[in-house]
Amino acid sequence: MAEVHLERLAELSFYLSSILKMRVQFPPPLFYEYHKNSSRKAAAIILTQGRKINWSIRDDDFYFQVFAGRRVRTCDKCSAVDHSTDFGPSIVHGDIKNDVTAMSMNDSRSRTMLWQRFKRTSIFTANQRKICFNYNGNRGCTNHVCQRAHVCLKCQQPHSQKDCRPVVPIHNT
Repeated sequence: MAEVHLERLAELSFYLSSILKMRVQFPPPLFYEYHKNSSRKAAAIILTQGRKINWSIRDDDFYFQVFAGRRVRTCDKCSAVDHSTDFGPSIVHGDIKNDVTAMSMNDSRSRTMLWQRFKRTSIFTANQRKICFNYNGNRGCTNHVCQRAHVCLKCQQPHSQKDCRPVVPIHNT
């Protein structure tokens, strides 16, 4: 369809992303039922009325017919509905101050891309370099070409946050 109707490429892309989102949120084959119903309706409108439907607009009638009353699948680790347990970040539970998002993928490039999707607000050093959250995590930074500062999030010294020891001021008496 994209090769024949280039002007509808954005519309198709939006539809496909909606279908993929439904696939993640609901158990199979529900997303396919929605797709079949939408395709049948589009074909019927073309045959009977000679007009095309806009695929980027969700058909709420079919959506609620298929998905109403169904339990949404959630991530087992963080209860989010926008990703499954296999493809989402896994939260390292522990000290709230040291809560770091760790990726479950082995490829550091994929991990970096996924990290940017769920990224935190950047923290900068005094010379305006972004501090690497991965470096301060339990595993450390595995990106060999990381452009971020590998310094402590608390004191901005050249050690990770887990190795940070508070400096006790010396009182002169």
